[in-house]
Amino acid sequence: MRWRVFAALAVFGWCAQVFGATADDYYNAARNFFKQGQYSQSIPYFKATLTLIPNHWLAYEGLAQAYYFNKQYEDADDACRKGL
Repeated sequence: MRWRVFAALAVFGWCAQVFGATADDYYNAARNFFKQGQYSQSIPYFKATLTLIPNHWLAYEGLAQAYYFNKQYEDADDACRKGL
């Protein structure tokens, strides 16, 4: 599972350079997935946001909530702590 996340982040980083996607684009996509209850799908987009803006506290908040709803409690705790 983790290798998929790393691969997705690499693709997001490449797409950001090629297509000009911004952190806001990724954050908005993550929020849209999250609002639809697609928590697993939102996680790579929150992570892509954090790749571009490492101190984006709203992305950490969303990431923590997505992990929590996926019952990934340790990851949720880690995201909460990093967002502080």
